[in-house]
Amino acid sequence: MGPITGIAEVIAGILFVLGLYPRWSSLVFLVVMAGAISGVHLPASFAAGSPTPALERDLLIAAGVIVTMSMGFGAISLGASQRSSRTAMPQSEFE
Repeated sequence: MGPITGIAEVIAGILFVLGLYPRWSSLVFLVVMAGAISGVHLPASFAAGSPTPALERDLLIAAGVIVTMSMGFGAISLGASQRSSRTAMPQSEFE
């Protein structure tokens, strides 16, 4: 499962940095972070008796990814040109 997660995270990271497909790349990160939190960091925090720094970091990453999923990347991302060409209203020939 580790190599699949690693490959998905690298591909999503490249898309994230380039500003392409923000909701899909954010969804991949959210799934990976949910797995890391529930499978690794939460049990380690319970064993230690207090939240570990890795748990806090992953919760912060998950919160940022949720914001990105809800709002998108913005007007200066590479995906903005694709988005504007898809949503542009066709110009009437009579105007």
